[in-house]
Amino acid sequence: MTGGKGGRPAGKKNGYRSVRKQNTAQKKRQAQRCAATKAKNKKEKEQQKAAEEGANKEKKKAERRAVHMKFFGQQTQPSSGDPVSAAATNTTTITNDTTTAAATVAVDTMSAESGDPVAATTAAAINYDRTAAADDDVVIINNPAIIGVVNAADATAELDYNHEEAQMKGSDDFDDDTIPGIQQQYVAAVQRQVQSEVSKDSNINNHWLLQHLKQNDWWLRKENYLWFIKNYNKTREKEDQLDAAYKAYYRDVNVWLPDVRWKTPDNRFMPCCPTCKTSTRVGPHCFRDNHAGRVIVGQTETYYTVSRRYICHECEGQTKQAKEQFEAAAKEKNLIANVELDDSKYTFMGWDQTSLTLLPYNKGSKFPAFLTWRAGVDKTIITTLRQDVAGGKGFDRISKDLLEHHTEKYTDWHLEYEYSIKERLDGGLVTEEHQIFGDFRNAKLYRGLVPTGAYLQHVYLLYHDSIRTHLIKEVKKRVATSLCWDVSYKEAKHVSRVRGQPVFKGLVTAMNEFGEIRIQFHVYTDSHEQMTAALEAFKRTTESLGQPPVKYFWTDNPIGDRGYFLEQIPSLRDNQDALNAMCNEESGDASNAANLPMYDYKSIEVHVEDKQKECTRKITAMLADMNINDRTIGLDAEWNVEKDGRGQETGCSKVMVIQMAYRDKQNKMIVLIFKTGKWGGLPNNLTKLFLDNSYKFVGVNVSADLKKIARDFDIRSMKKVDQKKRANVINLGLFARKRDVIENAKYGSMTLLAKLVLGIKVDKSQQESDWSGDLNSEQIQYAALDAAISLELYEKLATMPDLTSRLTEEELTAGMKVDLAPQAGQYSLVALLNTRAATATVIGRKPCLCPEGIVPKGNGKGTKVKPCANSYVVKVDTIYATGFIIPGYKKKDTNEIVSLEDIGLKEIVVPIAMLRNHIASDAIRATPAPAESQDTECAGPTPPASEASPAKRVPDKRLRQPLSEDFDYSDSRKEPAAEPSVAEDEQYIDYDEFITTIVEESKSDTFGLTSQDISMLKAAIFEAEEAQNGKPVLSCNKLDDAPLPQHIKNLFSVILGDIYHAMNRAKVPVKHEAKKAYFHALRNAFLIWNPKKVEQFESKMRDDGMDDKEIEAIKYFKPHLYDECIERHAPAPRILYYRVRAVFALFGNMLDSKTKKPLFNDEAWKKANQVLKEILAGVYSDPPDVILYSKKMSSNGRVMKNKYGMELVECFRGTNRVEAYHKKLHPIIKSKNCGVQMAAALLAELRHRHNQMISEQRRAGHKIGHFSLHKIDQLQELYLENHGRVLYPGWDSASAYKQTEESFDTIALHHSALQDELKARRDELGDVKLTKDLQYMCDAMGVPLPLLPFAGEAEDQLFAKLMLEHKGKFDDEKFALHWCKHVDPEKGIHAKLPCHIRAQDAKFDRNQRIRATMEKARSGKETLDELHSKIVPTILEDESAIDIQEDDSPASTPSPPSTTAATSRKRKTPPVGLSRTLQEPTHPRHFPIPPPQAMHNAPYVQHGGMLIGTVPPPKQGHGKIKLCTLCWRNEGANAFNCPGRGSHNHCRYFYTNNERKFVAPQKTKAKTRRCKNCGVIGCKGVGGHKYCTNKK
Repeated sequence: MTGGKGGRPAGKKNGYRSVRKQNTAQKKRQAQRCAATKAKNKKEKEQQKAAEEGANKEKKKAERRAVHMKFFGQQTQPSSGDPVSAAATNTTTITNDTTTAAATVAVDTMSAESGDPVAATTAAAINYDRTAAADDDVVIINNPAIIGVVNAADATAELDYNHEEAQMKGSDDFDDDTIPGIQQQYVAAVQRQVQSEVSKDSNINNHWLLQHLKQNDWWLRKENYLWFIKNYNKTREKEDQLDAAYKAYYRDVNVWLPDVRWKTPDNRFMPCCPTCKTSTRVGPHCFRDNHAGRVIVGQTETYYTVSRRYICHECEGQTKQAKEQFEAAAKEKNLIANVELDDSKYTFMGWDQTSLTLLPYNKGSKFPAFLTWRAGVDKTIITTLRQDVAGGKGFDRISKDLLEHHTEKYTDWHLEYEYSIKERLDGGLVTEEHQIFGDFRNAKLYRGLVPTGAYLQHVYLLYHDSIRTHLIKEVKKRVATSLCWDVSYKEAKHVSRVRGQPVFKGLVTAMNEFGEIRIQFHVYTDSHEQMTAALEAFKRTTESLGQPPVKYFWTDNPIGDRGYFLEQIPSLRDNQDALNAMCNEESGDASNAANLPMYDYKSIEVHVEDKQKECTRKITAMLADMNINDRTIGLDAEWNVEKDGRGQETGCSKVMVIQMAYRDKQNKMIVLIFKTGKWGGLPNNLTKLFLDNSYKFVGVNVSADLKKIARDFDIRSMKKVDQKKRANVINLGLFARKRDVIENAKYGSMTLLAKLVLGIKVDKSQQESDWSGDLNSEQIQYAALDAAISLELYEKLATMPDLTSRLTEEELTAGMKVDLAPQAGQYSLVALLNTRAATATVIGRKPCLCPEGIVPKGNGKGTKVKPCANSYVVKVDTIYATGFIIPGYKKKDTNEIVSLEDIGLKEIVVPIAMLRNHIASDAIRATPAPAESQDTECAGPTPPASEASPAKRVPDKRLRQPLSEDFDYSDSRKEPAAEPSVAEDEQYIDYDEFITTIVEESKSDTFGLTSQDISMLKAAIFEAEEAQNGKPVLSCNKLDDAPLPQHIKNLFSVILGDIYHAMNRAKVPVKHEAKKAYFHALRNAFLIWNPKKVEQFESKMRDDGMDDKEIEAIKYFKPHLYDECIERHAPAPRILYYRVRAVFALFGNMLDSKTKKPLFNDEAWKKANQVLKEILAGVYSDPPDVILYSKKMSSNGRVMKNKYGMELVECFRGTNRVEAYHKKLHPIIKSKNCGVQMAAALLAELRHRHNQMISEQRRAGHKIGHFSLHKIDQLQELYLENHGRVLYPGWDSASAYKQTEESFDTIALHHSALQDELKARRDELGDVKLTKDLQYMCDAMGVPLPLLPFAGEAEDQLFAKLMLEHKGKFDDEKFALHWCKHVDPEKGIHAKLPCHIRAQDAKFDRNQRIRATMEKARSGKETLDELHSKIVPTILEDESAIDIQEDDSPASTPSPPSTTAATSRKRKTPPVGLSRTLQEPTHPRHFPIPPPQAMHNAPYVQHGGMLIGTVPPPKQGHGKIKLCTLCWRNEGANAFNCPGRGSHNHCRYFYTNNERKFVAPQKTKAKTRRCKNCGVIGCKGVGGHKYCTNKK
């Protein structure tokens, strides 16, 4: 129903168009018009197409003609009407007639059924030839042989991984084949055919593809592509059929259907569900329609794999049940819940990685690829990838290697394609055009696909995730009874970088006795606390797996690490206790110190004060209550010592506690303890007390305590005074040494002095406690006892005589009883001053007659000696040391030195410095005798000048000052008359005359160690010879006094130091001439070869024809020949100390003949002294009963031998193996600036390979050859089950070990306060997006937010702001906690560790100083900016337009255009170097066209097994084709028709030297024709007689 005429129908809206009714005639006319229009358009299109085809045909003919001319040398120039020239109208033209580049030409298509590579190209493939280069610019070169240039697309790596895309998709079951190319259509056809054949209703007679797959291991190779297309097209409609193309465009296809491939009645090979891990209710689901197959990257080409999805009905039922339950719960609460089922939860692809591993009988390993997001790589790529990464290659480098393999394969295919065209052209079989070979990146044709470095890195991480558990177990299975520990700080700089900054401080590695890595992890700081978590996990693993505990531990810092590792590893402590018990038992000191009583703390009165007012009151009371006759105060101070993470002292706090002990008038011990940590200064009365010299301050190293008190509290008057030189400041160590209680004051600790003097033991456990807070009862007792025991020690030592004091001239009187002792002079060792050689009676200063057979040493002529100012005559009463040397005398006949045994109980002249008050005690030690061969003469057994310590060489002015006025050479005639007369040849010799000769003679020996000294030292070491006591052996002015052998305890340590580190501790000049000899001697001192094997080895070398000199040269220059076959051992401290000290003493002061500098500087001497102290601690001596050597095995399991037949050995002493591993690791990792996760995977791979290689070398039964050890585990188990035998004896399967919590590479953070702050901040921020690497770091460290170093402007600005707001003392721990409140990863602000705060604080301070410096230099900077802006070269934009005026014609004055003005203005060229023209950067350029002389003349060359160039035409029949060789050499033109085919001399175009001849063009003569009718030339009857005009 309509609303009216011409209106819209009722109910219709606007926009309705009514259809006008037409009659039959109208419809007919309209149809005729449409048909005419269509016919016209069709005709126009056909004409246009015909014209285009004609033009293309002419163009192709010209191209083929140009190619033909190129090969045969005929140079032709295309005409202007040529399509090539026309095509070049809008192109860049480059003219060069000598260009030899060949053009890429098209090839025609033939029928696919012919099987020919060229004929296989069909019309269907022609549509794909211009996809990659359709828009490329074309450059035409005017060379007749080149008709065009095809710019091929660059061959680059394009296969990449997008983590965000993968996360967004949630599955990797997608393909990137969006372009319908040849490969994509081919693979889709394979999938459709497989789908049709495996379907239930398919006819088994049509399973031709499955039959082929079964026969070819389920591969459809590219060589069979024509067969597949032919059979496929037979069963398909025309529109679904495939067109065959060139075989290079096809790829291999692998079909993965395990349930079809290994079909059984029970479907045991049905893929297992990745979720429920069973195949009980799994069945086929479908083939995907969004992609046909997954592209896989191989070594040289890609291939495809095809599979289908499977469904797990068990998981499907659970998912549906969960959906129903959720909807029911929502319905009960009146909520609308629309839950959509995701089939990816219960369906999976047949190539799912989890499902592959669950297939029985390891069938999953048949799958050829390792899949990732949208693609995959062949398993051979995985193996190569692991090898290359372990070899140091970066992922980009590996990507380039793959690109090289793939592009070379592409070029081989392209060559084969072009050669096939050439073959057909030469045979004349080509009549139509050929298709151009597709580019490498052409997605529709060749489709070259190479992964990028980022993709390969992703593959590497995925694969390592699959084997990570096994790699961890491989490390844990390796037992470690010894650990060699080292930290590398170089490796951490290059790996684990986030935002360009390294996350970790160092890499800790610990190896077992075989050299296998057992512990490895990164640390964030160099603190010991970072190692605690790893060590705790290691202990739990060894206990859980029942492995033996660690017994010995090697480190490069044994003293600093000792306490920490003994505390962390209980087995080390137990072993150390056992060694200590053994040492005490051997030395007879077992439980001696433990049985000593403690000091009676209850007998003293203690007062503790922390306020200055109370301190003032207590000091006043002390001074009033102190005994007036004994103003002695026992003083001590306590402070906190700051240490770094490795236990090394880095600083100390101010004095926190001062304790003083004194006796009151009732003789009661009272101790005052003052807490001074919060005091700005000391009370005035306490300061005055410290400055009062009437009070004695006693204590162990009390002078250092007073010095620190003065410095910390800024007591200027005390700081000006040297506390050591104050007579009232008594250091108990020196005080005890003078009384012969201890040998060396430096070793006089309170523990030792209390044991020797008081017979008590002292507990020093509270010494390093925290003294800054409130003192507990243990600290108060410790502080009080320190002061009280100091006072008790002084009181007891003061009752002992000072054995180092000597009488003065004023104190000597005739008849006085004295002791004869070594003189306190320049060359006497302090330890000898406490001894006694004899007792004597003072006679006076009258001349003394020499004993019989003894003469003065001066000139040996006199018989009497007259004492002078510094000498006296004494009569010997009792001799205690018969070998004691008397200076100034010698034997008359032999000139030998004279001892007390030679003199006897007679009168002699001795220096006053040898006389001491007589002490009536038998406890005084007798002076030891010197070496018999010692030719120096001094007071007692004193060492020569080169050996004596300079600290003990303070000259006695009374003895050593030249006293020329006292010299008296008078004879007997000048003596007083009372003296009896003597012979004329007798004379008096002044005592000082021959005493002064001792100095020069003793200086002649630079080392001072004689054979007799060595013999006595040996006796003292090995036989505890008491006669050696006190003998100054190996004294050196740069080293501490050497302890006597019997005082060196043979200690052994379980925390051992690396000997080679100790050898290199004292740094020496690289080019010093004594360096080689020094290190050779030092190495021989530390390590002793097995003498039996040395003798055996040298005997074999002598049998080989070597003499002793050659053997000695080998031992010196090639000691590794000895090391590799002879084991060495580091002796006990008592032996090792003197061996090493002798090397230091001998070589340290050696001067270089060129530089005149000694081998050791002051710093080297300090290091050498520290090494000697560590030797005494036993950290470099081999513990008893420890085996440090093993025989070196070859690959065939036999012991290796050198050419002399000696068995080779290996040693695992020290940390050199770990350091060698770190050194090898550094160049591998240096090229990879990778993140935290990648660093963990890389280290796991390198660690695994290192361990396996070491196991193959040093363990039996580990010669595998590869590193996929999980396969060996399974093979070992299968072999045992199948054959009942063990395939690899001694193999330890890591797969059988249970999993423990111990991890490697990245450890958890142990900082509870920081973790709490981060957790609170994460709750405030809510959902935080982190990168994959940062999330891995958070998971590994066990923190909610990553802890990263400073990077970026936002963090720098925030730190500067917080620093400016900060007040008070800077605390990095508190600052790190405060920083957490500002953390926001989205703004680029991350959490920080305290070490990060410290580093940034140092950087901030440095920047502040730089800013202040720049501010100071502002005026100078402005001057420099002005200078730089004015003194610059002239910028010339257009040289031709620059007119430079003369100085006398200013630029502001315009000149009229006249002749005079023109001549007055001169154009001047700017001087060279003072002007510069602005130039724009240029584009990249091609290779330049080579000149003619750069090209060779040979028709072809041979490279890499290929002929490059024009090959001579083949022989035809039995005859030979002759050609002109000169023309053939020169581009081949006219070679077949030149007269020079018979001889070079007849060549028309070239001379014999290959120069071109000038060939004049030949003009053809016109023919003269006559008319046959009239015979006239030029008659028209030439063309026919009927046209003749001269008819007869």
